[in-house]
Order: sequence, then C-alpha cells, then structure tokens
Amino acid sequence: KLYIVSELKADNEQRASFNTNDVIDVYDGADLDYQASFMIPKRKKRPLKSARFCGDTLFVLYEGEIASYKLPD
Repeated sequence: KLYIVSELKADNEQRASFNTNDVIDVYDGADLDYQASFMIPKRKKRPLKSARFCGDTLFVLYEGEIASYKLPD
C-alpha cells in the first residue's frame, strides 16, 4: 500500500474537518488504484514533518512532538 498525505480538500469533505485533520489517502502499491482515506488530527497547528509505519501503527513526527496511531483495517 502507498500512503500519501493529501494537501487537497475533497469535494465531499467538510472545511472544518479538513482544517483540523491531516488526510491520508491509501492507494494500492501495485497499480496505484485509490482504496480509501483516513484522517489523523493536526497537533496544535504543528505541521506534520514525517511519518513512518511499523506494522499496523503509524508514527508521526510533528514539529516538537511524536504521535502514534493504529491504522484502520
């Protein structure tokens, strides 16, 4: 799977939700077909710097903070 942090608001997405969350789009790694999206909360308006996966956990580095999230199935 390929995970991409989306910088664009989807047509069906609420502006308030987009402004308070980072959207991660999921694509099939082989044929690049879109599969799904999920959101992780923005942290005190700190920009997302980097993200790494370990199994089903997403570790996110924000400016001055690290957070972890269990990935959806």
